[in-house]
Amino acid sequence: MSEQTEDATQARDDRVAALRERLDRSRSALLEALASLTERDFASEIEEGRSVLDLLGELAPAELADAAAVAADTSGVRDEAVARPRRDALMAPQMVHDLAGARRRTLLALDAIEAAGGDTGDPLAALNAVAEREEQAAAAIRARFGDGSGDS
Repeated sequence: MSEQTEDATQARDDRVAALRERLDRSRSALLEALASLTERDFASEIEEGRSVLDLLGELAPAELADAAAVAADTSGVRDEAVARPRRDALMAPQMVHDLAGARRRTLLALDAIEAAGGDTGDPLAALNAVAEREEQAAAAIRARFGDGSGDS
């Protein structure tokens, strides 16, 4: 392996490791923001016409779609079963469960990026968007509910 290839591989591996850490922080921040919310809080509007449940309901399908796209770009195989639409009428625990499943797919996509080597496009950009959406959701929840004490 040439020195340039080794440098590129190391740079990619560093970016993947940084993204794994960011994803871990963004998920922790989101769960922390949700920890003290009551059922009423989850149903309340976080912005005009959009509840906390609506916000949460958008995260897992978007993450699944991003992970599926990255996996398809990396392996050439598209997993349509993964990229399902948003599910309505779920309760908070079900949505958190969906988020956990979506994160599993995201981590598998990161594993595939590491295993594939090479640099075709920027597959990490889509997965950085996953962390950004979670960071924004956590910030919106904290802005609406403050310290998460459930006072609404």
